[in-house]
Amino acid sequence: MPNADLLHSIVQPVNDRLSALLAAYQWHPKLVGASVGLVQVGETALLVGALCATCAALEAATSSGGEVRRDEWRAADALFAAAAMVALALFVWSVRIPGGDITGLFERWDHIAFCAFAGYALSRTSTDVRKWTLTTLSVYFVMHHTGWLPFVVVMGGALLGYVLLRVPAAEGPWPTALLQGAVLLGIFGVTWPMRTSNLLAALRAQGAFGFVLLRHISFVVEARRGRSARLTDYLCYMLFYPSFIGASEIYSEFSDRNLNGKPNYDYRAAAIKLILGQLQLWASFQIEMSFSQVIQIRYAPVLWLSVLVLFVRSSLFVMGLWATIEGVALLWGFRLRPNFAGILTCENPAQFWHSWRGTMTNWLVHYVYIPLGGNRRLQYRNIAAAFAVSTAWHWMGVPFFTLQPVLADFAPIALWGALNACAVVGYVAWRRRNVQVLPAQTPTFVRRGAKILLTACVSTFTVTLLDFRPNTTALFLPFIRSLLGLE
Repeated sequence: MPNADLLHSIVQPVNDRLSALLAAYQWHPKLVGASVGLVQVGETALLVGALCATCAALEAATSSGGEVRRDEWRAADALFAAAAMVALALFVWSVRIPGGDITGLFERWDHIAFCAFAGYALSRTSTDVRKWTLTTLSVYFVMHHTGWLPFVVVMGGALLGYVLLRVPAAEGPWPTALLQGAVLLGIFGVTWPMRTSNLLAALRAQGAFGFVLLRHISFVVEARRGRSARLTDYLCYMLFYPSFIGASEIYSEFSDRNLNGKPNYDYRAAAIKLILGQLQLWASFQIEMSFSQVIQIRYAPVLWLSVLVLFVRSSLFVMGLWATIEGVALLWGFRLRPNFAGILTCENPAQFWHSWRGTMTNWLVHYVYIPLGGNRRLQYRNIAAAFAVSTAWHWMGVPFFTLQPVLADFAPIALWGALNACAVVGYVAWRRRNVQVLPAQTPTFVRRGAKILLTACVSTFTVTLLDFRPNTTALFLPFIRSLLGLE
């Protein structure tokens, strides 16, 4: 079978020869892998730099500044046609030789090149053409990731909710809430019996529904507040494939940045994001620690060190993946809200939650925390409510990992929500009292390092407790006892 990545296959023989050469010099296999991986990061940087420089040059050559001669228009049209043809050829290849999971799509050289040239070509079209084209492409990429049945179930239900939103008789707050709630519960209800016939399809449907649920609620709320409710805007917001899985941006922000006015083409920022993302991913792959290894450890000091290492590895991975996704989005002229950014330098639990899946934290702030009163009244309750909603959202996926879930399967996520709610509430209370633990003369770097370490210790529960599945729930209590030094 041919290599799925058309462009990377050009340099793959060189990388294979380098790997064989280093092995012949008796380099350790891990060092060989790390060295070749770093070379591949450099190769990706060269490709991305060349693509972004080319697109920036094309944009400069075809941008109109004042009066333009006919021959200049012809040259611009020729450049546009060439970019469109290259993009089409790369897309046809991706259809003929598809890759695997959607997250791997953003690391493929041919897909990055496709985004660069197609994004440039779309920059010379109307706003509506650009939105519809991106929506159509997103349907293809998302359906390839989820499968056609989960996609039809989830997005078919969401479109029904969109249609009901435009019914004049249901414009009030309560009719809107009841109808939209019934539609969303209906989608979940349809995915539930899928578990018995096709557990994988049901799991994919639930994974897609989790993020469609949050985005659809945001769209409904903002539409009722007076935002544009055009079908093109709704579909582009719901389906834009770089952020379809993993992000829950609120509609008002996404619309202001990407659906109104000129597109956000920033090739320099795109190149930086893509290169930095690949470097972070490479760094995460050099750390050998996994969840399955961690939950087998019973000696508390070793376990705490291991979960911290796992936290660093997981943080580097998600930061790298999301930086790559942001870079790809910029090639399309879309600017996404930062997600998984600066995790390893957070100094308190509140800052951590604005970094780790920051789009969902922002969603909870806008639709749970602030409506309940924010920091104006009963702040501690409002923080707990936000984490309760997040806990319930994570619980939705548990029954889709097994046909016979039991209460114990929900315990790790419940503990995760409670611990993090207490951590954020405790930090807010601590800050209000302005309590100083370290002496005033303590150097700044020591004080900051202590904050980062303590925050990381609390944050490790996010990469451990949320990874427990029904098949590993039996190890949950031994894991907690080991952390406490009781095993």
